[in-house]
Amino acid sequence: MPLEAASFIQQLDPGNPVGGLDDYSTADDHLRMIKSVLRNQFPNFENLQVLASVAELNLLQGQGQGFARWQRKFKTTDEIVNNSNGFQLDNELNGFQLVAGGYYAFDIFLSTTAPVAGLKTALEFSNAPQTLFWQYHLIVNGSLGSFDAGAALSQFYIPASSAKIHLVGAFQANGALGGSLDLHWAQSTPTVENSTFFKGSWFKLERLD
Repeated sequence: MPLEAASFIQQLDPGNPVGGLDDYSTADDHLRMIKSVLRNQFPNFENLQVLASVAELNLLQGQGQGFARWQRKFKTTDEIVNNSNGFQLDNELNGFQLVAGGYYAFDIFLSTTAPVAGLKTALEFSNAPQTLFWQYHLIVNGSLGSFDAGAALSQFYIPASSAKIHLVGAFQANGALGGSLDLHWAQSTPTVENSTFFKGSWFKLERLD
């Protein structure tokens, strides 16, 4: 019989090739087609192992394309800014996707060092959220520093020259457009001295509904 045509796994016929009927010379064609189907079905799989369990993957069911229940990102390298108080996009803690009207909780840990003037950090929404509530604590040299809480606010300042910051909060995404969420940061006052967000800082976002 002629070689079947398929682009996706569901299109493969488990009965092919038929023993005793199909020409063995087509075996290499079948193998190439299976490779082609797998690569086409999973186009974004890179040279990394998929470590999620079946149970973890099943949690994504019903969340909508591109909107996983958990989104986690962490800094793999130090990031430095100097002589600038204009907000810049963090080069790794960005691109969190939001479904319209979805409810989310976030948990952020930042390890920083900065001039005495300090840093400022912002949660940047591509579309204004319906609601936003957050609180943070600042740890300086092992001691609890300033504490704040806010509603419908997206910016907070780090007054210390070196600190670890734990920020938690919740929000409802824009009801009509959803959008995305990024972390932005800058020096509070421009200075030539380096300000750094260190490797190991992380941002976790969980969809609640």
